[in-house]
Amino acid sequence: MATEATTGCDSQTANKVKIGAYMLMNGDRPCKVMEAAKSKPGKHGTAKIRFVGLDIFTSKKYDHIASAGATVQVPTVTKIDWKLEEITESNKLKISRELRQGESKAATQNKDGEEPSSNEGQPDKSISKKEMRKLNKLKKAGMLNDEQQATLEDVGPAMISSDDVKVVTKEISMPPNEELVDKIKSAVDGGGSVYVTVISSMGKELVHAVRTK
Repeated sequence: MATEATTGCDSQTANKVKIGAYMLMNGDRPCKVMEAAKSKPGKHGTAKIRFVGLDIFTSKKYDHIASAGATVQVPTVTKIDWKLEEITESNKLKISRELRQGESKAATQNKDGEEPSSNEGQPDKSISKKEMRKLNKLKKAGMLNDEQQATLEDVGPAMISSDDVKVVTKEISMPPNEELVDKIKSAVDGGGSVYVTVISSMGKELVHAVRTK
């Protein structure tokens, strides 16, 4: 039975985990393996491997020692590019991406692993992409009337733009890395389209990088 610490993980023998792969360290921390040093078998024991990894969310370094044949937990890690729509008044990032029919819904999950919905149990409401852009521009300019504000709130985090493409929007916290925050703000000030890469694993997510187009 999967526990909270191993949900979203696969099991693998330690000697198959390579540098650059991911594994759980310190109990429940998803880390990228930076070093893997294998020792020779002792007189009464098997070979051991010393892993050094960086936490993908905090960049904290962890050590993990395991027998070569021991079972370790390998988390599923995804990196997905989202378009940055705006930096909200609460200093969060409003991001969006197109989700095509048949594509995994994992990319739309929030930090709790649930579909981001402000209208639980209610049917999705939708407007066109053109209308959404118009409303967002009016919101930035502080010119939304009550009806337009209500429309934005009713649509919630997602809208349907066609039969096979769903434009998903959600808010995500600024990354803790101040240098990355400065890059994001500079990219927004510079104009053009801004995209952020969101790394996700085990129900958590973090803005990992930014680029312009």
